[in-house]
Amino acid sequence: MRTALQNLIQNAVAYARSGVRPVIRVRGQRTGAGVVVCVADIGKGIAAGDRGRVVEPLVRLYREGDPAGSGLGLATCARIAAAHGGRLEIAGNQDEGTSVRLFLGDQMDAMGDPGSG
Repeated sequence: MRTALQNLIQNAVAYARSGVRPVIRVRGQRTGAGVVVCVADIGKGIAAGDRGRVVEPLVRLYREGDPAGSGLGLATCARIAAAHGGRLEIAGNQDEGTSVRLFLGDQMDAMGDPGSG
C-alpha cells in the first residue's frame, strides 16, 4: 500500500497544472465490502477516453509539459489493488483534476483484525 500511495501522490504533484498550487486529498473509508482509499487532486486530469489505457504497463499520455516517466505508476497501483482483492478506478475531468480510488477487499477481517470482533 505504501507503494500505491507514493505513486498516486507523486503523480498528483507531477501533473499539477502550471501556475496552480497543487491540492491533494487522501481519504480512506471502511465499507461493508472492504476499504476504499482515494487520492484526489486538482491537476491536469485524465480524459475519460484515456482512463483505461493509463493503467496498462508502459502506457503514458504524452502531453506538452508533462514530466518524463515510465508509465508504470498507475499500472502498479492497479496490480496492488487486484492483489488485495480489489480494483482501481479513475474519475475526474481533464484540466479539472483526478480522483483515483483503490477498492480493496476485506482482507483485514480474514486475518484477524482486532476490530473485527
